[in-house]
Amino acid sequence: MCVIQNYNEWRLPTKEDWEKLIKYIEQENNCNNCAGKYLKSKTGWNSNGNGEDKYGFNAMPMGYGDMNDNKFKEAGNSGNWWSSSENVSGSSYLFKMEYMNNILSEKTGSKSDFYSVRCVKDN
Repeated sequence: MCVIQNYNEWRLPTKEDWEKLIKYIEQENNCNNCAGKYLKSKTGWNSNGNGEDKYGFNAMPMGYGDMNDNKFKEAGNSGNWWSSSENVSGSSYLFKMEYMNNILSEKTGSKSDFYSVRCVKDN
């Protein structure tokens, strides 16, 4: 949830917003599949999977909530963030980081499951 006073300036990022973020980080750091390393928090990830939090994103491994069995899963192991973009099957794109690598990867998720959100501000 975006808790702000003037909500008209804020929105969920699109799939394209996430892709631009990944491209920017990889170009700036001259690396491939490394965006997670620079966005993950410095603490909280299992098995020493912490990141550098170079951009103040402070991505925490909150896991996700599975509506099928009403349980939260993967806390400490992964972070999953919604985009506002849908795919052709009607599910939504989300972006995932895991403790075991430095990748920020594109996935799809059921709209009935619970994932984290990060909002972007339009100028």
